[in-house]
Amino acid sequence: MHVDLADDRFDVRFATDRLTSNDLLAAIRELGFEPEIVTAAAREQDAAATHIDTGALPDDLQQLLADARTREQLLLLQFTGPD
Repeated sequence: MHVDLADDRFDVRFATDRLTSNDLLAAIRELGFEPEIVTAAAREQDAAATHIDTGALPDDLQQLLADARTREQLLLLQFTGPD
């Protein structure tokens, strides 16, 4: 599962021999969410539009992102500006 909290979305991959897409959609609806099926082409187009050039980020932030990617962990960042 891939979670993108900024866009309030997540991507799910599942074993079709153990669960149907209708079962998954029903479970999501039972939790109070309205699922939306997005095609791979639309996902790739969206990802290209929101791509961040990590090379332009400060070194410490680049390292945090690299470590999270290696560990396959979600990294939550909160940015604040001057008061």
